[in-house]
Amino acid sequence: MTVPVQTTFNAYTANGATTVFPYGFKILAAADLQVLVNNVVTVTGFTVSGIGSGTGGNVTFTVAPVNGTVLTLRLVPILNRTVDFQQFGDWIAATVNNEFDRIWLALQAVFQNTSRSIKLREDTVTDQVITETAADRANKMIGFDTLGALKLFVMQTGTSLVNLAASSGSSLVGFIQSGTGAVTRTVQDKTREYVSVKDFGAMGDGALVAGVLTGTNDTAAFNLAIAYCGKTKILEIPAGMYIVTPGAVNPFKCSVYGPQATIIGSSYSADNWIVNLRYEGEYPITYGSGVTELNYWNSFNIYEIIGSPDNTKINNGVYCSALDQASIYIKVIRGCSKGIWLDGNTNNNHQGTNNIYISHLYECDIGILLHTPSTIGLFCESNRFTVEYMYGFTTAAISLAGGGTTVKVDNVFDIISCGPSYPGAHGIMLDANCNRNKFTIRSWDAGVTGAGKLIISDGSNNLFKIPTFNASQITFITGTNIFDCISDVNDGNGRSQLIANAVPSVGKYRVGDIAWNNAAASTSIPAWICTAAGTPGTWTPLALATTWAPWTPTVTAAVGTITTVGTIAVKYSVIGSTVFFSGSITITTNGTGSGSLSVTLPIANGATKAQGSGRESGVTGAALTCSIGPGATVMLIRKYDNSYPAVDGAIIEIGGFYSIT
Repeated sequence: MTVPVQTTFNAYTANGATTVFPYGFKILAAADLQVLVNNVVTVTGFTVSGIGSGTGGNVTFTVAPVNGTVLTLRLVPILNRTVDFQQFGDWIAATVNNEFDRIWLALQAVFQNTSRSIKLREDTVTDQVITETAADRANKMIGFDTLGALKLFVMQTGTSLVNLAASSGSSLVGFIQSGTGAVTRTVQDKTREYVSVKDFGAMGDGALVAGVLTGTNDTAAFNLAIAYCGKTKILEIPAGMYIVTPGAVNPFKCSVYGPQATIIGSSYSADNWIVNLRYEGEYPITYGSGVTELNYWNSFNIYEIIGSPDNTKINNGVYCSALDQASIYIKVIRGCSKGIWLDGNTNNNHQGTNNIYISHLYECDIGILLHTPSTIGLFCESNRFTVEYMYGFTTAAISLAGGGTTVKVDNVFDIISCGPSYPGAHGIMLDANCNRNKFTIRSWDAGVTGAGKLIISDGSNNLFKIPTFNASQITFITGTNIFDCISDVNDGNGRSQLIANAVPSVGKYRVGDIAWNNAAASTSIPAWICTAAGTPGTWTPLALATTWAPWTPTVTAAVGTITTVGTIAVKYSVIGSTVFFSGSITITTNGTGSGSLSVTLPIANGATKAQGSGRESGVTGAALTCSIGPGATVMLIRKYDNSYPAVDGAIIEIGGFYSIT
């Protein structure tokens, strides 16, 4: 028979049930067919049919191969000759054809093998020969030199060939960063800049379907990685869901990066659901709890800390009791009892100089809590909190709590936008020893309700830069604080400073409170001071910074119209609550003016009637009187006989004083 053009192998993936696998090429004996099971030659457990057929046959297994097993059927003819033709003997066609067929089958098998080999280009005419002996080739690798010719390269440590897949393989591969001055390093040195939990066997293969959690428990791997990193290395948690035993993962003491990682407790329930970089226990991120040492220069990059899908709140988002000079970035915190909690616990731990950034903080009982106990002297100081948007709190947006000798000082809160909270919630609550803190809220929704936006039990020299307040939203007990607000309604029940554009008329104040004039000028009162406590109390203007200041009054006649008012040269000074004035007014053309001359005051008169005096020095030389009624904003000028003081060319010279209280 002829030998057709044919593919000399067939490959299959078993399904665990099929036992018959066809082969599509001609063989002359069963031994010409090679059977590989998962790339291993197998000679038993099957039978071969179709021997001699030009279209092939079947390999039938006694037992179906296991599901997923890879089967390969190859033509590998026996390269020998067993038939010897005798001189003048029979020339049987079938025998001759088989002998010739075997030659062509062998050639096909050889071609199939060479087609899978590495070849040189067709225009390569010189031989590529490795001339070294076996001894010279030992522990070397085949490569190509700069001319493209075959060459042996040394890849060895001592006298042993290095397996690049071994644990030490990466130490033998070079690396150099791009850029001038870069130095050569090994791949091992480069990759060890970061430590992954997967380096210690973490799988991250958890899956949560319909409330059922499956996958590998990675607690041991996390603890090994945390122990290895200590405080000096960066721990990376690649994307995936990592299952850990609640409360069994040790605190992180290193920088952690894992913005796409999900860490969930093995005992899943509605109250321990959390997404992205956390481990279960009482607190999602527990840092330094129960230890006396400080932890410095740490960094967290956290994508989300959220409550369970049914909105059940977890205990706290981030809890730190020994954190110093750390940087924490969190995109979202939602559904926690306390979003961020810096706690100076009973181990005398310091919480300071940390930089914490949160993009969205909402739906928590308390957004940010700085707490120190009342029994020991601890500090929560010089921390900076930046929050882009926060809203929906049931207790307070920001709380600085604790008592005794503990202090919360020099902390900076920069809030871009604070939205409405639930009824009964507060905005900012300050407890004992809260001093020199700065609160900047650029947009505060008027929907914040409750006993007040601000409750200050004990705090001094705190600065509040907040858009608006009203009388029902501030409660002071003690302390002197500074307010910089847009609204002209600012009040409090403590020794405070506030920004206003008039004497406070709403709220309860104590002696010593100061209201700074936000429209202060050289001709106005710079501030008012509360001299008698009350609602709103008694307020006295503070003296101007300058001794004498000019003012430009409006000059009119009580009856008729003055045609032309000439030069006005008057000035005034405020000393305590007394306004002194002096100067002259020229009436160029009186027109129909009569009755009395009316001149507006630089500051309104108080509750007491006042008198001034003067002289007309341009025409008549007559004596003048100046009358200022209670609460008046103008003085009335007449001649000594109560007649109209002005004529054409009159120069009205006046002087006097009055009280503005």
